[in-house]
Amino acid sequence: MRSVIELRELARGLMARAEKAGRSRRAAALFQKGLIILMLTHHPIRRRNLHELCIGQAPKNAITGSFIDHLPGGGFSLMLLDTKNGDHRVEQLAADVVGPMERWLTHWRIALATERSGEALWLSACPGFIGSPLMPKSLTECVMDITAEEFGLGLGPHLFRDVTATAIVDHAPELVDLIPRLLGHRDPRSCQPYIQQASTTAAARTLEDVIERRLGRSMTPHEKNQRAALLNRLEKRR
Repeated sequence: MRSVIELRELARGLMARAEKAGRSRRAAALFQKGLIILMLTHHPIRRRNLHELCIGQAPKNAITGSFIDHLPGGGFSLMLLDTKNGDHRVEQLAADVVGPMERWLTHWRIALATERSGEALWLSACPGFIGSPLMPKSLTECVMDITAEEFGLGLGPHLFRDVTATAIVDHAPELVDLIPRLLGHRDPRSCQPYIQQASTTAAARTLEDVIERRLGRSMTPHEKNQRAALLNRLEKRR
């Protein structure tokens, strides 16, 4: 499975390729793919909520739907009124996504928009459906196709949830308690595999630290330099 860093690099690369190509429907579709991937690495929401996203505030008394809207002080709010567990979810769009989202709304989305687009955030670029709201199956396919092309393995929107949770386990196991909230799970037990994995990761790191300290005390300065040089060469080969 690919890392969050690799997926974000892919997303930025796709958007950069679109910018270089100049505005066209094809380039707009490419930028959209990059933006969807970038957004999923920061906000691993379920496909239904991602597909339902509309531009603007939620209508008064609305009980379903997903909305993205400008905030008065800058940035965007992300509001999911009907999640799988029945809760409403409101959060601020990650800072890393704000610029690309603004660019999508003010420049690229216009290249695909038609009278049938409505306020849908994501639009189809397929012949015969240009400008129509992107359907769930098409959303999945566009993400899977581009990740398969780049990595040799297609990743659907739902797998981004695993990628994000795994990133926390691998790089910040002490923050594992954030995973249920990040994934929108009401019952923390649904994240138990990640929690157990984080506990194992933290224990392994503690053991590595102990070994490192003991090795450091027993090695001569020359041996330490040799070991550091070897580790540096191994790191460059990854």
